[in-house]
Amino acid sequence: HFHRWGYHISNRIQSRILPFAAFESALKAREQLQKIAESILSDSWIFLEGSIVTTGLMEKGSDLDMNCITAAHGSVPDAKAANRLSDKLYHRIKYSIPSNSRIKHIDMVRIPLVKFDANTSPQVSASIISPLTQDREVNARTAYFNFSFNLNSKKESDLKHLMRGTGCSIEEMQLENRAGSSVFTFRTSSRDDILRCLGVLPDGKSGIISKSTKDRYTRGMSSPFDLPELLRFSFDITFLGYAVRNSYLIRKYLNDPGGPKVSRICQMAIKRWGKVTEFGVGAKGNLTSYGMTIMWIYFLLRTGQLAWYNPWCIPDALFLPQYPDYIPLDENIDYESVASQLKEFFSFYSKFDFQKEVISLSRQRISRRSDVQWSFLKREKFHYVMCIEDPYEDDLNCARRIDVRKLEWFKDLCHKALQTLNGPPESNLEKLIGRAD
Repeated sequence: HFHRWGYHISNRIQSRILPFAAFESALKAREQLQKIAESILSDSWIFLEGSIVTTGLMEKGSDLDMNCITAAHGSVPDAKAANRLSDKLYHRIKYSIPSNSRIKHIDMVRIPLVKFDANTSPQVSASIISPLTQDREVNARTAYFNFSFNLNSKKESDLKHLMRGTGCSIEEMQLENRAGSSVFTFRTSSRDDILRCLGVLPDGKSGIISKSTKDRYTRGMSSPFDLPELLRFSFDITFLGYAVRNSYLIRKYLNDPGGPKVSRICQMAIKRWGKVTEFGVGAKGNLTSYGMTIMWIYFLLRTGQLAWYNPWCIPDALFLPQYPDYIPLDENIDYESVASQLKEFFSFYSKFDFQKEVISLSRQRISRRSDVQWSFLKREKFHYVMCIEDPYEDDLNCARRIDVRKLEWFKDLCHKALQTLNGPPESNLEKLIGRAD
């Protein structure tokens, strides 16, 4: 019975893992963002974080989570500095991508971030995993400026000089003056340079266009479907390096040779369960995928399947890799272990003493409420009925949105998952981890 369940769960999870080409595309996207960041923030570094780091894989529908760390402010800038840096990078990215792009700066939150939503058309999604044809590849490094006025010969010369001043290798530049407007088209020899060139305006210094008239031109790519890697992914960027450190701590646990070989498969299954039930959807005021992952690791620690690792042995984010190595899944999967581990996970948390115990990776022993000094009562707008301690950020409860009602809901979901696992997988798999989309 468990062998069948494990087989179906593993196949469903594996169907959601993108090929290595997608992982390479993500690394290219980071590299392109690095070039944009360097043009506005000296001594800055872009780091990948989140699931691509923790699992060493790319999953279908995954956004890229990234972090920008500067030498001047370190990996944990104060709130004002983080907001200022975030706003500065937002404006640089905004003017380095097509004008119709969906990008915003979200600053009325605990951690300010820049959020970009990619074009979700099938052509763009397919380009993440498949190489572009020769013509489409040329399009992906061809862009234009469309001015609402004519450029004279001097401004054309100044613009070409400005483009060359980026240090990018430019294959072609061409100006076409039309009735009351001008289109300046250019092509770089590499997709890595096209966005940096697209961001040369407005600089307020060249005389071509000033900051006060920056809305008198638009930016675009040769094709809305043939794009450099950065524009193929939706992504978030923050300036708080805790997430980078957290990602490498989780990566160490999920890939620990002394732990269960099915750890990553189970972690991805639990995340899917969280999405299907919506308990693991942070955008809906519930637990995040990060919180669900800490719960999985804590379960393994408490059941003696993993050795505790001191979080402070993970270096500061500045000394961690900017991008991870790829880690393929083990081909020899113990299907029975996958299902039995998930059953034990749901059983463990259905009986968990949330009133006394804190889910934490910070101590080698069981963590109690007295260790974190958190109140049972509602404090400000947060709740402390379910406690998941962040390994690095002081006084941060990763389950702060979970109130009494939601905690009871979670326990009920665990009981339902156990009942589902008692039935046949062929007719119950979708209830547990959703469809193979």
